[in-house]
Amino acid sequence: MNGRGEFKEEFLSPNQEYVAGSYLVDDGGATVRAQVRVGITSKQNAEKQYDDETIYWEMNTDKDIAKVIWLNEHIISVNDIMIDIHDKKTYYNWKHYIGKEK
Repeated sequence: MNGRGEFKEEFLSPNQEYVAGSYLVDDGGATVRAQVRVGITSKQNAEKQYDDETIYWEMNTDKDIAKVIWLNEHIISVNDIMIDIHDKKTYYNWKHYIGKEK
């Protein structure tokens, strides 16, 4: 999903080291619902740690924008899901939650 979608909004981390970008992925068609994606990019030019790394992907949603709040320098809340950008195990992928509570 990295790099996909129409840019909606960006959110700068408290220390201004990272930027979270929200995107709407709409591949069209009556059978495919729009998707919301949030990617992280490092602001430092040299040795970027993240380059639009997808940390949140929600397919079955009526929302066309993500509610994004930085809680500290590396913890972010996306639509009330807590994500540590340095821990891929916390990244949200809707496929892992089919039939389960978030």
